[in-house]
Amino acid sequence: MMRRVLVFMVTLSVVAMTATAGGAKESAAKAAAIEVNRDGLPLVASPVTLTATAIQLPTGRALGDMPLFQDVERKTGVRIEWQMIPQSGRVERINLILASQDYPDFFWHSIDSIDLPQTLAERGAVIALDPYMEYAPNLQKLLDYSPEFVPYLRNPDGNIYSFPMYRQRIDLGSAGDRPYINYEWLDRLGLDVPETPDEFYEVLKAFKTGDPNQTGRDDVIPMSLLAGADNDISGWIALFGPWGVVYPQMVVDGKVVLGHMQPGFRDGLKFFNRLYEEGLLDPESFTQGREQLRAKATVNGVHMVGFFRDYVSWLVVDRMVSMYYMDFTDPTPNPGVVYDILPPLRGRSGTAMWPRATATPNFTPATGFVSTRARNPELAVRWLDLWMDGEHWGYSAEEGLEGLTWQVNNEGFVEPLSPPDGVSRNDWRNQNAYDIGSHWWSNELLPQVPQYGWITQAEMVDKLRPYFDDNRRFPNEYFSLPDEEAIINRYWPGILLYINENMARFITGDLDIDRNWDQYIAGFRALGAEQVLGAFQARYERFVAAGGR
Repeated sequence: MMRRVLVFMVTLSVVAMTATAGGAKESAAKAAAIEVNRDGLPLVASPVTLTATAIQLPTGRALGDMPLFQDVERKTGVRIEWQMIPQSGRVERINLILASQDYPDFFWHSIDSIDLPQTLAERGAVIALDPYMEYAPNLQKLLDYSPEFVPYLRNPDGNIYSFPMYRQRIDLGSAGDRPYINYEWLDRLGLDVPETPDEFYEVLKAFKTGDPNQTGRDDVIPMSLLAGADNDISGWIALFGPWGVVYPQMVVDGKVVLGHMQPGFRDGLKFFNRLYEEGLLDPESFTQGREQLRAKATVNGVHMVGFFRDYVSWLVVDRMVSMYYMDFTDPTPNPGVVYDILPPLRGRSGTAMWPRATATPNFTPATGFVSTRARNPELAVRWLDLWMDGEHWGYSAEEGLEGLTWQVNNEGFVEPLSPPDGVSRNDWRNQNAYDIGSHWWSNELLPQVPQYGWITQAEMVDKLRPYFDDNRRFPNEYFSLPDEEAIINRYWPGILLYINENMARFITGDLDIDRNWDQYIAGFRALGAEQVLGAFQARYERFVAAGGR
């Protein structure tokens, strides 16, 4: 279960508050001196009430009405007055709260942008957590366990302002959209798994002419790719590894460059142009979405596509022919696998590479903030830190209260409990869980939860992990300063549009790659590429200075 993280930039028109993090701590302590238990439960000796904002999920209850959070109140001694904000329109509601400075004690899963911690800190809306780390032992454990995340949490002033969310085991996003090939066709035609572009070309030709789906018709589509929103095909660069480029932005000898401007990209375009000219690349690839690809991939139970790329294969083809698809209640690998990962192709240098889509898989840097108006900041920090304890709290956050929606069986595995008659398990779960997962699931702390769909997706990522090109990856997850963000927002959309248009024209032969390449490169200057690269470079240098790698 993946929680979709909505990213937005809040525009504030208020004057920054003058209170520092230390000053907020001091004034709050004077307002209400409460002894907070740094270890164990309850958190306080006598009941205390805090205020908080949280997003109201469309299919769930308000948090105060959920048995899970009622149980948390009993165990902690902390009552939360929840201000539930509808998911639709949440940006406007949060903007009003911030502009009015009528802050709750803490914000939870209602503000979560990469760049926002710095913005909120500059405006005096949230406090730094560093002075309160003794009340955040679980956050400290995460920072000690995974120090590579520290640069993504620390702001330019050196402070940490937000609680993150991290689920290590469910490492699904780091490989991005993955390459799948029809292994049944390879076996049927007596073909080896291709390892180079030339071998891949020969395989696609065999798919086209060898009737691998045994229909007796010329109906096979050797290779079909997806276009993103607004016909964005710039991401196809992930397949350009044999020519030394896989990233739109890449770091070469400490300098940020654009992958789509590199000589290797030009060489890769020539290969794709060859595929297109010979009918091996589906011409609808430049505009089609997933539903269109899925409709053509299997017709009346017959496979039609030899190679495609998507997040998981069963988004395009039936689950029962997807790589190691497992039923939730049956971990036995499906023996009828047809589509599996094609390892990245090797270039002339013998090197194969694949882009790491994210350096922080399943890591969300900003999910909980303590406001400068917090009456008891130590207690707010301690409450938020509870959810960093994946061993004891994680599965409840994901699935609901133990004994109500799930239990641990005699073998030590978590198993779901049957919902009331007439209520689906999914509805029952939505009514009793916040669907956020724990704020830290490490491999060592995970309960024995049989989420086989997650496990098999992680296995797919593991097949690509050895090929990740980490040395040249640009840290997209790292925050930009406001002036850098303004430059990127001004120029980057136009640059991407330019890349997409020219990629399509080069591959289809509308532009000659050799004759028009210099003109293509020169066009970037007028689009502000130099300014954008300057903003990316500044971000990268701050990242390195903060200890990033």
